[in-house]
Amino acid sequence: MDQTLLTSLDFEVFQFPPMEIAKQLTFYDWHYFSQIRPIELLGQPWNKKKQLAPNVLALSDRFNKVSLWVSTLILSQTSLESRVQMTAKLIDIADALFKLKNFNTCLSIIASFNMSSVYRLKNTFGALPERSKKWLD
Repeated sequence: MDQTLLTSLDFEVFQFPPMEIAKQLTFYDWHYFSQIRPIELLGQPWNKKKQLAPNVLALSDRFNKVSLWVSTLILSQTSLESRVQMTAKLIDIADALFKLKNFNTCLSIIASFNMSSVYRLKNTFGALPERSKKWLD
């Protein structure tokens, strides 16, 4: 998919309120979470015989993809102002996910802030609104 198209689609998605985006992410995550069978959680088979825990691995893969998507959204912004805006919006979405008790995707967003390529954007995090800074702390 063309990067320009991808960026414009992301921009359109982010026109919705954070709670609505969080609800849709939670709905999508439920598809993965609901398929996990109890036997997949016994003895951590995802570390040994991966074929015994395909749904746990799918949820883990989803976590990594969301985290990569979030970091790409931030890093694809061309100006400090747009990076600050995008980061603040993502923090609002993480807050909404937390309120919905979707801790998996909430932590996926937070994890993306700790990726080295995002973490070193000190000016971006320094320019965030106080409420966003407070939520991150």
